[in-house]
Amino acid sequence: RARIWPILGLYGLATAAVLVPVAICVGLFALASQDSSGVAVLGVMIVVLVLLFPLALLYNVIMGVALPLVVLERGGVMASARRTFALIKGRFWWTLLISFVASMLIGVVTQVLSYALQFGALIILAFLPSASETATMILLTAATLVTYLVSAVLDASYLGATFTFVYIDLRIRHEGFDADLAEAAEARARQ
Repeated sequence: RARIWPILGLYGLATAAVLVPVAICVGLFALASQDSSGVAVLGVMIVVLVLLFPLALLYNVIMGVALPLVVLERGGVMASARRTFALIKGRFWWTLLISFVASMLIGVVTQVLSYALQFGALIILAFLPSASETATMILLTAATLVTYLVSAVLDASYLGATFTFVYIDLRIRHEGFDADLAEAAEARARQ
């Protein structure tokens, strides 16, 4: 709870960093939409996808490592951002791969869960003898909201735990954090 303001500051900084490429993409789409054939819009879409996919992965890696830094090391927003770049230096591709695989796994799990919950709602609707349109819409909306809530909880908890382990691994590899942990365990055992 005490770290909520630095976390919000980190999200604000990340949002500002994301808005610049998005603004550029919107400008490119506005320019391309003046072409009546649509070829320019298609070209811009391809360029945007090629450029934004790596940026999204980079955003995921930096935010994933920076959040544990803000919480566990109690650092400020800019200090945590600088420290994130220092920690992932030399291990960027490994961290990116972990981020990509973890995101894909949790994406598959949440999609399967989402389809299962929505299918369950449809089965319930099939067995209701005379469901009105209002009842149908309420049930489908409730199923969608529950699906979204469960997906968000799974996503946040799984990716949060994954990036905490990545943060610990990066500190072990760069700073010998395992020796500090062993000393702390020995000191605790002596008490």
